[in-house]
Amino acid sequence: MKQVEHNGYLLQEVPGGAYGFEVYMVYLKKRLAWWENGLIGSSQEACDLPKANWQIISKASEITEEQAKGIVERDYFDGIGYQYANYNIERKWTFGLRKNTALESFHSLLKSKGMKPSETIILFNQQK
Repeated sequence: MKQVEHNGYLLQEVPGGAYGFEVYMVYLKKRLAWWENGLIGSSQEACDLPKANWQIISKASEITEEQAKGIVERDYFDGIGYQYANYNIERKWTFGLRKNTALESFHSLLKSKGMKPSETIILFNQQK
C-alpha cells in the first residue's frame, strides 16, 4: 500500500470498503488499523506508519476545501489572485494549467501518486 508524506500530512492507501479507522501504538510503532468485510465476516487489518504523532483527518473522498488548503501549495499571481499547484504536470505552476481551488489541486496530487480518493486516508503530523 502506498504512503505519501506531503507538507506534514500522510496520505495512506487503504483497501476499498475499509472503515472504522484508528491510529494506535504497538511495540513503540504507530499503526493505522481498519475493518474490512469479508466472505465470513469482518476482520481487522493494519499497516505501520512512519514515526510521528499522526491524527486521522478524514478519507480523501470526504475532504473539505479548507482541509485541502493545508495540504497543497498555493501562490499569488498578479491580476489573477491565489491559485493552487497542479501536481499532474512536471511544472506545477504552468500558466493556464494551475488549479483554481485547493480541492482540485488535492485531487491532482492524489492522481499524480496513483491514489484514489475513496481508498486514501489523510493523517496529520501533530508534532510539526
